Amino acid sequence: MPKCPFCDHRNPASAELCGKCGGPLPTAPQTNGRSLEEQLLWLLDRDEKPDAISLYRQQTGAGQQDASDALDAFERGEPLPPLPEVEAGLEEEILTLLQGGKKIQAVRVYREQTGSDLKDALRAIDALAAKHGIAAKGAGCAGAVLMILTTVWIAARFLVQV
Repeated sequence: MPKCPFCDHRNPASAELCGKCGGPLPTAPQTNGRSLEEQLLWLLDRDEKPDAISLYRQQTGAGQQDASDALDAFERGEPLPPLPEVEAGLEEEILTLLQGGKKIQAVRVYREQTGSDLKDALRAIDALAAKHGIAAKGAGCAGAVLMILTTVWIAARFLVQV
């Protein structure tokens, strides 16, 4: 069952698009041997820019705004921005960290090894994760927020009872 790289929804094996968010699935046989540029042109010619943005994001790891800007430029005839290159040894180290759910550490290692800024490092890490079908999740704070809210709720309940 392919997992959507955008919303983590699990989809049937035959699905080409996510049933929840509509994004293209990484294991979907959608390229038919065509380059990213050809696929984007095909989508843009059919006025399917949201799908083109989703495909670009999936293939490059770019954020929503960067993908939109890149496609606006592409529609004006400019070339797509080059994908960040990562050395083989560094790529292996980063892939190991990403597979372990350690995106922050992967970004830190990438920045230390390449001297790039945070934005470029995030783009490179996301592109590498997309290339290898890894959902590059950050550490997130939802769990911490939930724990704090639960603690506050328990403390409030305790104080009301006293």
